[in-house]
Amino acid sequence: LFFKALHTKNNTWVYLTAGALGMGYLGKDSIIFFLPIFLIFIAINNEYWVWLSRKVTYVAFLLTVAFMSPHLFWSAKNNFHNFTIDSANKLGMALRAFYLYFGEFFSWLAEKSNLFVWDLDNETISLRLPGEGNLLLSSISSEVVLVHWVLGLLIFISLFYCFRRYNRRDELIKFSLIMFFFIFIATSVMSGEFFFDIDQHWWAAMTLYPGIILCSQMLTRLSERYKFVNSM
Repeated sequence: LFFKALHTKNNTWVYLTAGALGMGYLGKDSIIFFLPIFLIFIAINNEYWVWLSRKVTYVAFLLTVAFMSPHLFWSAKNNFHNFTIDSANKLGMALRAFYLYFGEFFSWLAEKSNLFVWDLDNETISLRLPGEGNLLLSSISSEVVLVHWVLGLLIFISLFYCFRRYNRRDELIKFSLIMFFFIFIATSVMSGEFFFDIDQHWWAAMTLYPGIILCSQMLTRLSERYKFVNSM
């Protein structure tokens, strides 16, 4: 819907994008990441800058907020659950996104070494740092399973492959790279209850969508060049 709106300049697609985003938020609030991703994509493509001056863009934003309003209203009635910001909330590095992709490796390493702290009471896993303090990896009480380490490795290889080799006119690859890195970084530098309650690694699960697209792109290109990849 987003690309249809960009390419056709038809207001109907803009409103459909806003409606899908707002209704999607009621199903899973992590979809809110698309708002800054859309803005970044438009900002780095000067042919789309015109959208920043079009009234329909801002009307669509208000429409998105209108669809989100039931949850916002519910949050207000419940002391802004998942939205409260207080002095204890701050930016802080965590490895929950890495844990999503390489949690199996972390678990194996935890069994073989004393590098990790498993806090079963608070349901967290942390990396033991020299001196005082530990680095939060993720909550271990999650609704999303870990990515198999083979797929995780392929996706990370494809990130660098596509970043170096992709056709700059390929908007899907460009959008996928923006989406992956924005969500990966955002879920890594925001502490447990900063704006959203993102202490669990499922918040980074949205990176799987662009990750699979980039991985498929890499394997397709390699299969065209190397017979052994094609046979696999």
